Amino acid sequence: MRRLWLSFNQFHGTLPASYAEFLPNLELLHLGDNQFTGTLPNEWGNLTNMAGMGVQRNNLQGSLPSSFSQMTYLHWLWLYSNQFTGTLPSQWGGKMPDLQLFFCNNNEISGTLPSEWGEMTRMERFFLDNNNINGRLPSSYGQMRGLKQIWLNSNRFTGSLPNDWGNMTSLYDIDISYNTLTGSIPQSYANWRAPNPRGTGFRAVFSNNCLTVSNPEYFCNAWDSLQVPCSEVFSDQNQCRLDDNELPLAAQALP
Repeated sequence: MRRLWLSFNQFHGTLPASYAEFLPNLELLHLGDNQFTGTLPNEWGNLTNMAGMGVQRNNLQGSLPSSFSQMTYLHWLWLYSNQFTGTLPSQWGGKMPDLQLFFCNNNEISGTLPSEWGEMTRMERFFLDNNNINGRLPSSYGQMRGLKQIWLNSNRFTGSLPNDWGNMTSLYDIDISYNTLTGSIPQSYANWRAPNPRGTGFRAVFSNNCLTVSNPEYFCNAWDSLQVPCSEVFSDQNQCRLDDNELPLAAQALP
């Protein structure tokens, strides 16, 4: 068996560690939207052909197994809306080069963002909002030049915004609101110019931090198709947050 889809049922109990033994060729595993409890089995790291796994919206807990770093062909991993705790395994960084979709929002993950994860250079959508992650935002994530969406809002991040994140030139949706970030928004962020495929415009949310804008005219000139007046976007830059609203750019915000 290569594909197992059991989502949207009422399965309960723990996840079988025996899948690693009896389904060694498994490539796609859909177990989301059930009532599973317990932890992710360490043995599943032996499912080395796995390309996609979804266990979202269950009642799973415990830490994320470092053994999953053996899933070197993994393209997407959906872990959101559970009760996972512990830190993000740094071992995953250089061992999952093909990971493109990582959804781990609405959990209880703590610790810091591993700098090693910057080696996941094929990442496109990275959701870790509503966790307990702290520390600085790693500059190494600027290597994710194909990143399109990143949500880190409602965590405990501190420190300044990495200048290297301006290299994310495919980005069209970023939310880092509700943290404790400080300093100025780097001018390199004017490089974010990717069109939103939904046609709803570029979305950037910096609110409820302690950020400032040292040169708002620079962004006003670069983001020449803002859907709100630039004066409104930066009207509160001297307060301990960047104006409490979103920064929507038109789909072709930059030439």
